Amino acid sequence: MASYILKIIPPIVLWALWRSRCNSKFDTEKPSILRSKSLITYKINQLIKAKFKGILTDENWEDIYLIFGKRGELWRRGVLRDSTSNVLMAFSLPLGTTTINQAEAYVLLFGLKWCIENGMNQIVVETDSLLLQNTINGIWTTSWRIEEIVRDIKSLVGLHGITTTHCYREANKVADKLASIGHSLESLKIYI
Repeated sequence: MASYILKIIPPIVLWALWRSRCNSKFDTEKPSILRSKSLITYKINQLIKAKFKGILTDENWEDIYLIFGKRGELWRRGVLRDSTSNVLMAFSLPLGTTTINQAEAYVLLFGLKWCIENGMNQIVVETDSLLLQNTINGIWTTSWRIEEIVRDIKSLVGLHGITTTHCYREANKVADKLASIGHSLESLKIYI
């Protein structure tokens, strides 16, 4: 197994570096050592599982893969709270095949529309996506993949005086639990 791992590491590392370079050049994604290391580790783990079927490997790779841009069937989640942190509504939203940034943007747009349609005002958005936060605030340029969605979000933010802030992923434990529940559902699920 060691010789197999030594054979697959160089091409995976080169691929991860090439991916990072291309994304920074064409998708305005800043290179990240953590992202590259996580992606390399995930790919190695994936290939080991495929080659050596009887070997048990760590199964806790889904979150890492989703965080760093997996393309595949995604379920995204959101939690809407009032000013005293009481849950007003939570949801799991099926998004089909998409990137993580598209999924984050769709979820934010869905949550904003729900709040506006239900007559809420003084809306404050907390997102664990720094990319989304900074594109909404005009700090970073928008990736072409989410440009239209971000334009809709910016329009709602401007029209309704919505405030957006960044929060760390650890602050989104409820939303993460909803995402794991969402994988077993076939349609939008709203919890009120």
